[in-house]
Amino acid sequence: MRLFRTAQQSCAAFHNTQAGTEQAGRRKENLTEANKDNEEGNTRCHFLIKLTNFLSPDPDGSRWDSIPNSLCTGIVLQEIAGMKTIAILGASADRGKFGNKAVRAFQQQGYDVYPVNPRETEIEGLPAFPNIAAVPVRPEMVSVYLPPPVLLKVLPEIARKGCDELWLNPGTESDEVLEEAERLGLNVIQACSIVAVGVSPGAL
Repeated sequence: MRLFRTAQQSCAAFHNTQAGTEQAGRRKENLTEANKDNEEGNTRCHFLIKLTNFLSPDPDGSRWDSIPNSLCTGIVLQEIAGMKTIAILGASADRGKFGNKAVRAFQQQGYDVYPVNPRETEIEGLPAFPNIAAVPVRPEMVSVYLPPPVLLKVLPEIARKGCDELWLNPGTESDEVLEEAERLGLNVIQACSIVAVGVSPGAL
């Protein structure tokens, strides 16, 4: 069975399994500074705290800025740092919506961003595509801002296009979505992709 990774599961896997130890060893050189901030290591996961703060009201992003980086956060950020193409399903031209904030967040981080919205032709200066099939490349990441009933219908199209990671942002998941994604063999991550790329939603 394919593992659906929540932020908590990812952090627990790093802190409590041999795989996490081996992973830390392989990335030791790149995470020297992060290690310095990880004194509480197994008792506190700043990445999970950042996600928790995102899910609660934090309009100015102040709580995000007050939390130091940790080894766990560094690993999550490094995991996605090598990925530079992303399709954003449910991208929006409305700057107040997370579907727009995600476009800007990934642009800021140097990604090739492919907004997907059948009702728009351009979002944040980028051409918008009517569906994932119309995106001209196989994206390494797909980040979703669609309600579960809509996403459920789109999942087969995502699977046909292919991606390395399918990010289900808060509010997009359901039991039916997860079951179908598993059946299709998609690598699902249930977390906020904006936070994971190192940007505070409140700052956008």
